[in-house]
Amino acid sequence: MRRLPDFLRLASASVVLAAGALAQTDAPLEPVRPGIPGSRPFWNAHARRFIYPPAFEAAEVPGAGAYRFTLVSSADSLPRPFVSAHPWDPLTPVWSTLPDGVISLRIQTQIAGDTTTVFERTFIKSPPFAGEVTEPAYSFRESARRCLHDLLGQEKVQAWLRKAEPFAYYPKYAYPAKMVSAVIEGMATFARITEDAGERLQALAIAESAATFLRAISVPPERPLAGWPPTFWEGVDRDIHPIYPDEVLVTEPARAGMAYLSLYEVSGNPQHLASAHRIAETYLRTQLPGGSWYQRLRVDDGSAKVENLLVPTLILTFLDRLRIHDDLQQYARASERAYRWIMEHPMESSNWEAQFEDTRPRSLYRNLSHREPVQFARYLFRRAGGDQALLEQAEELLRFAEDGFVIWQADDPVCSAQLFRPGSRWNGNDPYFGSDWFVPAAVEQYVFFTPISSSSAGFIEAYCAAYRATRDRRFLDRARALGSTLTRAQRYWGGGEIPTHLRRVMPELNWLNVSVWSAVALLELDAVMREDTEGR
Repeated sequence: MRRLPDFLRLASASVVLAAGALAQTDAPLEPVRPGIPGSRPFWNAHARRFIYPPAFEAAEVPGAGAYRFTLVSSADSLPRPFVSAHPWDPLTPVWSTLPDGVISLRIQTQIAGDTTTVFERTFIKSPPFAGEVTEPAYSFRESARRCLHDLLGQEKVQAWLRKAEPFAYYPKYAYPAKMVSAVIEGMATFARITEDAGERLQALAIAESAATFLRAISVPPERPLAGWPPTFWEGVDRDIHPIYPDEVLVTEPARAGMAYLSLYEVSGNPQHLASAHRIAETYLRTQLPGGSWYQRLRVDDGSAKVENLLVPTLILTFLDRLRIHDDLQQYARASERAYRWIMEHPMESSNWEAQFEDTRPRSLYRNLSHREPVQFARYLFRRAGGDQALLEQAEELLRFAEDGFVIWQADDPVCSAQLFRPGSRWNGNDPYFGSDWFVPAAVEQYVFFTPISSSSAGFIEAYCAAYRATRDRRFLDRARALGSTLTRAQRYWGGGEIPTHLRRVMPELNWLNVSVWSAVALLELDAVMREDTEGR
């Protein structure tokens, strides 16, 4: 039997200690989609932190018999070594004994008696969900009602009653497909839940006015992108926000389409259903043979602005929702092509690229986001029925998103990390005063790693779908924990609009769409909890 070098034998002994500790802890030890050379890609080269034990892309050294992994946490500075056959194996053997903190990893091997460092990496180890749910400041339905009622009274929303155009002094209307759609969605939703007849009429009037404007600025019928509202608009002072008026982010017309459907469902006005159909028809014309779309198109001729392909989770959701009203075969075929593309590409590669209008496309794995995997997990839970394989894929995808983007504990080392340039308004983590974040919460994307309420909202909706599909309370408890944070941040900021940034220092004006999406998610959570109570 070949004798291991001393430095490998010592590390091997530590594995026994670690293995004995595994049975005594509830810490999550199942890696999330660990890379395997030639089989499964390594997706986490730019990930900031992990809840579950990662595996990294470290090249094997010819002639090496084994590899020594040494991990040191900033929490106690103690080395935790183990030996494994490959340098790309997961960090599972010592993960449960490794304190949360900034982790330094070194992988070494010996060749001809010389020690060689194969790989080094620094990252953050974060705590898992502990099962704790803080009492919300308001019931989830009341929180949603308060948010939408507050928006109804704000000048940037009330202005739609005077004239069918955006309030000139709200710079975020520079993104009309998103923001004006949010006015429609928010007011249609409020009209549906309010018990005050006067408020209902006012909310519907605002939604109708906003819909009239959005149709008026949409691409005319004779153009390639007919019926699509613009992603960017120069009609207001854009303030700090970048705009690109010559291009369309291809997710955004789907948002408008779903807002039209919400207004149609509450008002019965067929004009809104027709607007949603026009948007869908252009999606059919612009869908690529493989099933996806280019991420950004030129407004004038519909040609690709960038070569990056869209992860079309939002379009899939829109087309399937439209089929509830008109189950046309062309929509079913387009949906199925988009579904297959997602299953064959990001579900295999894990390249869930961030798709935001104010964030430029990046190279492979450079800037991942929770949003698309969470949307698709929700879709899979709804689609699965009794298909156990789909349920397992949906749960793994939700764990993937949680691993990168959910902060469960206030003592998470992420909350004390310098995530932006020193002095940046976006950081929220002060070396002297600590973090001003409300947690639990979800952060948005690698390049904007800060807690946003709509990020939590996306997880809430996915966890609700997971609970409906499985009746596993782990999912409902996670949704409740994130929902409670939204209500507590709302109370801190006056009890009305749910703030965009889940922080005690607000770095910018609230994004109206984020508030609306948060309220919609809380209504979904309320509905699931009512179903749960009635089903007992």
